[in-house]
Amino acid sequence: ATNSQLAQAEKAVSDAEATVAARRDEGGTKPVETLNAPMAGVVTTIAISNGDHVQPGATLLDLSATDSGSGVLGVGPEDRGRVKAGQAVKIVDLDAPTDASEGAVMSVGGMADPKTGLFTVVVKPAADDAGKLVSGAHLRATIAAEGVAGWIVPRDAVLTDDDGPYLYQIANGKAVRVAVEILGASGGQYVVAGPIDAKKKLVVSGNYQLTDGMAAHEQAPGPEAPAKSASGDDKKSK
Repeated sequence: ATNSQLAQAEKAVSDAEATVAARRDEGGTKPVETLNAPMAGVVTTIAISNGDHVQPGATLLDLSATDSGSGVLGVGPEDRGRVKAGQAVKIVDLDAPTDASEGAVMSVGGMADPKTGLFTVVVKPAADDAGKLVSGAHLRATIAAEGVAGWIVPRDAVLTDDDGPYLYQIANGKAVRVAVEILGASGGQYVVAGPIDAKKKLVVSGNYQLTDGMAAHEQAPGPEAPAKSASGDDKKSK
């Protein structure tokens, strides 16, 4: 063998020995190795399967501490601005609805989920209730959001066009358009702000047919009659 062939062979041996030493340091010589969790908890995700060749530093599993669990909620765009970190929250596990947990809002997401259209809100139970949340459970929560001052009106009463949201009230048999601002929503109701006159009636049905100043009359509720209806100036009301 020539000197260069000898050098190449010695280099190959040196590289092989270094590889063996690195594998030994990584536990490659141990057929079974026990990993001690840094805390008591629940395994939420296992990222590997039996027989996988795992790269150094790769995640093997995710562990959730039993005493520091958090919940993920979704709120609609109309309520997102009212929810802030630190607000009190009551968390209910739908599998155990009688055992509610007290907690607080940790964070509010800034982007809506493309699938649900909801904003993510992360909540954390209080220390005394930390063990009540079970990983994977379905939750419902009530958040003590900041209140708003305004008029509570049915959703059907509020319309929207290029000029923004508005509603109609009746004054002297005429429809009066009132511009409003939607402050919040809950169920079938809006909370709005605007120059609404509490003494004037609010149109909740047939309002899409109205224009400002159009003559309007009220119909008695019936099985086929709406609560309110509108008629044009040139039509005689029946």
